[in-house]
Amino acid sequence: MRILLNALQSGNRSGTGRYTLELARAFKSLATELSLDCYCPDGEIHSCKESLPSPSEKIMSPLRRFIREQWTLPRLVKRGAFDLLHYPVGTSLLFSSVLHVLTIHDL
Repeated sequence: MRILLNALQSGNRSGTGRYTLELARAFKSLATELSLDCYCPDGEIHSCKESLPSPSEKIMSPLRRFIREQWTLPRLVKRGAFDLLHYPVGTSLLFSSVLHVLTIHDL
């Protein structure tokens, strides 16, 4: 199974950014049939087995992040490149049939 991790928050130095980085880092050490790729703030997809997203000095505008989360990411999954989309920081798709997982923090 190929999983695409929404790592757009990896540039955020708060708890959600750290959670995203640590999730990718932990996955890197697993020997599994699952494949995890990260969609990073630079707009590129990186294999989490080969490289991890790095914290960025550049903060993405909320509008740009919204467009990438709601438009770009679901289309990557729908094209058949990925089986599942993971939103690790409490935001998710507004309307979509894309299979996805959402992590909610601080309830």
